[in-house]
Amino acid sequence: MLLRKTIIAATAILAGAAAIGWIYSQFRYAELRQSRPVVIAQELVETSWIVAAVPEGPMVIRSVKKTRVGPDFSLDNEPSIKTEFKAVLAESKLAPMQPISEFWSYDPDRVGFALQSVRSSGGPSSSESFLAHLPWWLLTALPATPWLISTALLTRRQLRRRHRHKHGLCLTCGYNLRLPLPPSENSREGRGEGSPSSNASSVTPRSATPCPECGTLPT
Repeated sequence: MLLRKTIIAATAILAGAAAIGWIYSQFRYAELRQSRPVVIAQELVETSWIVAAVPEGPMVIRSVKKTRVGPDFSLDNEPSIKTEFKAVLAESKLAPMQPISEFWSYDPDRVGFALQSVRSSGGPSSSESFLAHLPWWLLTALPATPWLISTALLTRRQLRRRHRHKHGLCLTCGYNLRLPLPPSENSREGRGEGSPSSNASSVTPRSATPCPECGTLPT
């Protein structure tokens, strides 16, 4: 019961977050996050992340720009790069978020998914951008999946217990508790292998005794 309540609470929280995201997406805004430039294998690598919420669903855009540099290149000797990075970082934190159309034009499929990759190169520089877009219906359905599974399992368990109770079976293991057994015989013969009707006068009903298989008392 505690697990089911936890699943319901988590489902409600995630569904509420998806609803808030959908309302927020009506503004069609995006937020830019710039990573610190690094030098890898004589290439200046600048990475930026764009997180956007649009009416069709949330999206993430990752852009990487690589510029070939000389073996003596050092970021400490390039104050212009540091200044540009600080300016972009300050803009991404303080300035209002910008419309997604300024960053990317995307074309999701009929279901609502979009995976796009763009590469370009010219001179010493090359860039690569990747876009991933998910529909809102998926983010709403995923939190509800555990709740639907737990509800189906609970319903199946209740129906099985009702069926066993109606037919006089053990609620735990399904052993037939309505078959009377001779006192001198093994209780495992109560599965119907013998013929209890021939010794009706010497049998003892097991309606008030524990289940011989699992020891559960009948209710």
